[in-house]
Amino acid sequence: MSRRVKSLQFRLILELAALFFVASCLAIAGLIYSASRTAGSLMDRELGLRAEDLARYVWLDAAGQPRLDLPANMKQGLR
Repeated sequence: MSRRVKSLQFRLILELAALFFVASCLAIAGLIYSASRTAGSLMDRELGLRAEDLARYVWLDAAGQPRLDLPANMKQGLR
């Protein structure tokens, strides 16, 4: 009987360890996914703000063609 209890105890510990491992992997995957979505939304926000900033320098000429008139300090960054 003692041997059967130890075997049962060992199997229970092994199953709980496997369950803990799977739960930990799922939790870590969830954290990585959440962090990646947060980083993506922050990047989208940053790009949106940059686009709004550049939109101030776009205008239409007499022919209706869009023109970009950047200040001198911004033009230096393009070279």
